Amino acid sequence: MLTYTIPLGTRDADHPALSPAEAGEMAQLGFRFSEFRHETGRYRLSPGYKTWHNLDRGTLTFLQDAAAAPRPVRATAAPSAATADPTELAQPVTATR
Repeated sequence: MLTYTIPLGTRDADHPALSPAEAGEMAQLGFRFSEFRHETGRYRLSPGYKTWHNLDRGTLTFLQDAAAAPRPVRATAAPSAATADPTELAQPVTATR
């Protein structure tokens, strides 16, 4: 089981925004992402993860099963306005816990 703990601070415990450093560390640990975009700051874990919210310490711990075969993380570049085709743009992914 992979685990990674972040301080919540003012972030929403239900939908915390990961920093680029946090997302990068999680990817290096083997966490799987359905969306990983440095240029837009959007990082979404693949469905199947769990979270533990520690109210006393103000932290949120992510847990994801490491038994599944790891998939490579693919960072995508945003298309330029001149070549952007709206039918090819990624649609939002909703993670389930």
